[in-house]
Amino acid sequence: MNCSRCQGLLCFSELRDEAGGLVTEGATAFRCILCGELIDSVILMNRARRAARREPYSRAVFRRRAVPVVMK
Repeated sequence: MNCSRCQGLLCFSELRDEAGGLVTEGATAFRCILCGELIDSVILMNRARRAARREPYSRAVFRRRAVPVVMK
């Protein structure tokens, strides 16, 4: 799997609390070895929920006009 932020390699990581114990049994996540981004089931669920609430953007809003450049 690749990281969505930097396209780096995601590796398996167990979630642990400050004392070093597992947060919950079977709590797993993926951590990017380049940028350190952490992806777990809760993060993926929140991202999907947020994406579902967004309205699609109109392409007309982001269309740029070409501006001629005059060089002397």
